[in-house]
Amino acid sequence: MQIRLIVPNVEWTGSPVQAYGPAIADIAGGFTATQAVGGWKDSNGNLVVEPVTVFDCDITQFVQARSDIEAQFRDLARRIGWELSQDCVYLSINGIGEFVKPEELAWRDGPQGQRELCNSEFIATLYHGYCQVALHVLGFHL
Repeated sequence: MQIRLIVPNVEWTGSPVQAYGPAIADIAGGFTATQAVGGWKDSNGNLVVEPVTVFDCDITQFVQARSDIEAQFRDLARRIGWELSQDCVYLSINGIGEFVKPEELAWRDGPQGQRELCNSEFIATLYHGYCQVALHVLGFHL
């Protein structure tokens, strides 16, 4: 089973390998990271080109935990989107690509149709990380 996750190289976060490599290795056991250039059209039809890091993983040995690993990668893509202020992050599982949106992380429809928080511990971690990044951008180094 092949996983591909594309992370934008945002200047204020440092290296995506340093920032997200440990989490990817925890999920998949390892990865290969390649520097590349990605492009997309903005709402005005202009081509936006940016450097990216492409993470490739082979999780064939984890076949029994496949759905759990897929869910962990989707959560990680949501986290990356949130932390890097991206509209979405590209994730491919066995060649089937999807654009994972960060807002899908925090809320889901409950059993009676109400909106509910789906992972409050992860949201707290994101909030803490977001505050650290904001302080770093403002010149405070923790």
